Amino acid sequence: MSRRVLNLVLLVVGFALGCLVTAQAEGGVFLPIVLKASTGVSPTPLPTPTVPGGPTVRAVNVHYYADEEKFFGEVVNETSYTVSLGGLTIYLLDAGGLPVGSVAGSPMESLLPPGDYMPFRASCYSCPSSWDTYYVAPLAWDPIARLTVVSKELTHEEYPWDDRWTVTAEVRNDLSVRVNSFRVGAVLYGPSGKVIGYRYAYSALGPLQPGETLTTSIAFSSYDWVASIEPTECAVVAIP
Repeated sequence: MSRRVLNLVLLVVGFALGCLVTAQAEGGVFLPIVLKASTGVSPTPLPTPTVPGGPTVRAVNVHYYADEEKFFGEVVNETSYTVSLGGLTIYLLDAGGLPVGSVAGSPMESLLPPGDYMPFRASCYSCPSSWDTYYVAPLAWDPIARLTVVSKELTHEEYPWDDRWTVTAEVRNDLSVRVNSFRVGAVLYGPSGKVIGYRYAYSALGPLQPGETLTTSIAFSSYDWVASIEPTECAVVAIP
């Protein structure tokens, strides 16, 4: 086995182990696509080991067009949920199989329904001339679906400088895939059932594996709601 092939195999195996550790409960574990980029517009896939897993979101039909110095491909949603797509990264390898750079790509739209394909592209104008092969790293994505709010509680505290209401909620992931991050929002209602205030948590929470729960609190200051009306009820939403 040549040094180049050995380096490439070690790199792919190492990256695969990282994928398994971080994404084993996402409903679909997959390895990066490793492709030859030397000549022509249709790179030849190099042999890579495969790992069985459930539905996921991945890059397919990736091509590098040398004349235009651009990558084009598609992202397919194999899950049963509409998902929100993040960016994708294409790592460039030299002739010895070692990384020498990377290219950031983006899909045409960030929302992808189940079973659909979305094109993406990435420009390679400033890429190093020494790269010979490339692989597409796993994409960042989250299902567009509400998580289950198991319980919620509205409590009140008075301070000399403020009058504060706090909503505490327990959220459970009843989806079949891991949720990388999500935001929790709370709504306050007055005696008449009308909305008198709302706010989202400052930062995103997660990750949350299928079946896992998380408890979080959102504190309302006097400027977050109609202070002249005392809240009597609350509602909570948790959205990836």
